[in-house]
Amino acid sequence: PIPHTPHPTPHTPHPTPHTPYPMKLSPEQKRLLAAIAAGQRLKDHRDIEGGKNYRLYTLDGAAQVIQPADVAALVELGLISSNKKFPSATYWLTPQGQQCVIGLT
Repeated sequence: PIPHTPHPTPHTPHPTPHTPYPMKLSPEQKRLLAAIAAGQRLKDHRDIEGGKNYRLYTLDGAAQVIQPADVAALVELGLISSNKKFPSATYWLTPQGQQCVIGLT
């Protein structure tokens, strides 16, 4: 006879296309994800001392300053990534970020 395999215990799975994102995002983080999904560009700019400034560029080229903590949180959650270029990196949505944006709409 084949041994019985018990069902796995309930747990919180990693987000997949079939499960919504469990984390809580701030309104600004949600707005930033939606803006990137809509084609706006998030870039970081390093100064001569190595400090980073983040700007979101609209489709018409206007720039808005973005708080470093919001970018850091989205990177840490794996929702955005960058090309890590110096002195100015460009960020994009990861596959997880794309799924999160779908869940926001």
